[in-house]
Amino acid sequence: MSDTIFTVNAQSLAFNFSQFDYIRAAQAGVKAANAALRDIREQVEEDAAVT
Repeated sequence: MSDTIFTVNAQSLAFNFSQFDYIRAAQAGVKAANAALRDIREQVEEDAAVT
């Protein structure tokens, strides 16, 4: 005789006010990275023009 035990774990993302803060922080990080990339590209263009 064999007994089988099934275990099911379900996790769902519950509504959490801090989620909005995480999303806002991530968006700010992306904007900062894009600004840094833009600055570096401009610097490379200036260096290439001077050289």
